[in-house]
Amino acid sequence: MRLDGLADQHAEIRCEDSDEYVLVDLGAPGGSRVDGRPVERAALHTGDRIDLGSWTMSYFRDEHADHGRPFGGRSGGESFTEHPRDDVPGTS
Repeated sequence: MRLDGLADQHAEIRCEDSDEYVLVDLGAPGGSRVDGRPVERAALHTGDRIDLGSWTMSYFRDEHADHGRPFGGRSGGESFTEHPRDDVPGTS
């Protein structure tokens, strides 16, 4: 999508092979932030706040796609391809 005030190639949201969506900053002025932290690359979870320039948006994914877990993501340990999350209280 195009947003006023952002570079044509500011950031991308990619779907990884692991069924995780990742925000990738493409190096445009102003950078990208997820939940207030500057990022070059960050896995997205339901409820994350994404700041791009003066724009703020929220990331949401259907609960069934997030395996029905709170905070919108995997808690880890279900299989060898899933990584434990360290950004959710009580999961690390």
